[in-house]
Amino acid sequence: YSNEQSLSITMIYRIFEFWLPLMLGVVAFSWRGRQILMRIIPAIFIFALGIVNIISAATPPIAERWKLISLYLPLEASHVSSLMTLALGIALFFTSVYLMKGFRTAWIMGIVLSFLSILGHIGKGLNYEEAIFGLAVIILLIISRNQYTILSSKKWIRFGFGTFFIALFSVCIFNFLAFYFIKQHHFGIDLTWQQSVNETLRSFLFFTKSQLIPHSRFGTELLYITRLLGFFTWILLLYTLLRPSIFHENNLTKSISEAEELLLKYGSSSNDYFKVQPDKQLWFSSKYQAFTSFRTANYFAVVLEEPVCR
Repeated sequence: YSNEQSLSITMIYRIFEFWLPLMLGVVAFSWRGRQILMRIIPAIFIFALGIVNIISAATPPIAERWKLISLYLPLEASHVSSLMTLALGIALFFTSVYLMKGFRTAWIMGIVLSFLSILGHIGKGLNYEEAIFGLAVIILLIISRNQYTILSSKKWIRFGFGTFFIALFSVCIFNFLAFYFIKQHHFGIDLTWQQSVNETLRSFLFFTKSQLIPHSRFGTELLYITRLLGFFTWILLLYTLLRPSIFHENNLTKSISEAEELLLKYGSSSNDYFKVQPDKQLWFSSKYQAFTSFRTANYFAVVLEEPVCR
């Protein structure tokens, strides 16, 4: 070949071998990046809504709106809305983390918490600006609903709910006994069992202020402890709903033996040895004599080669 022909051949080869795949890769990554942004932006707005909730709970309502809402709602309802807004703000922080990872349960929790935030802002003092922001977050979550596809394990959720109800029962029993049998001088009142139940619900729900006025250091610490136990119990429930978990095959020895038999019959790859190693998980077809070997990374299943089958 002449110098001109050699240069032309080299340039054409490099265009199709490197530059064209590079350009198509940039376009593909940019298109994929659009979907990544559709997942990240709602998480950022959820986090911002949590900050708005905490700031709103810490600031007093506007006087004119407070007078207007006091005509329709009792004073206790406003206190409930303020503390509920604070608790929802903390819950929204946790939700934003799992929402960014693409969990479907976090998306559902984001919708529910945003809706409750709207009610809390309206009930606190007709804070329609914060309520409009919460509505915008819900609309954004609905638009990006297809980006959240990672599902939680039903076994893990059942286990988590069982743990939550055990903790709930234990905390309520502890709070009830503590309020019922406490000495009168700690709060200046001898609580009946009805009052003990009422204070237990107040401390556990974390939404209303206690009507008890502590007269001793022990009384003050008791109120803090009951609130703290209720708070961590709700965090446990939130973690159970948001955090998925993978349950491995129980009868692992039998699964490996079945996989080795299929490899002897149908295996034809140099990677067959690695398909039954301890670091792999196995999925067997219910219709055919076949299995795939895979591992999980960032909640995605990465399969090693083709299925082993006829």
